[in-house]
Amino acid sequence: MTCNDQFLADRVAIIEAQIVAYEAAVTALVENVVTQYTLDTGQSRQVVTRMDLMRLRNQLSALYDQRNMLKARLTGCNSFNGHPTF
Repeated sequence: MTCNDQFLADRVAIIEAQIVAYEAAVTALVENVVTQYTLDTGQSRQVVTRMDLMRLRNQLSALYDQRNMLKARLTGCNSFNGHPTF
């Protein structure tokens, strides 16, 4: 990490915890370990079933996208990617 932006670093940690929770839910449902799963993201708790797999996977993808964007901001916050407009 080249930038000392604690706010962004904290957000990355929160999103990573949510990713772990969503992956656990998807894995448990896909492997037929359970028919329903209580998903606790640290912000909310909800019961999900196999019928929710598409929604869970979409949310997981969105979380990874957010994580990647924030990590890019952290590592590139001291760089400038500008060019002349003429």
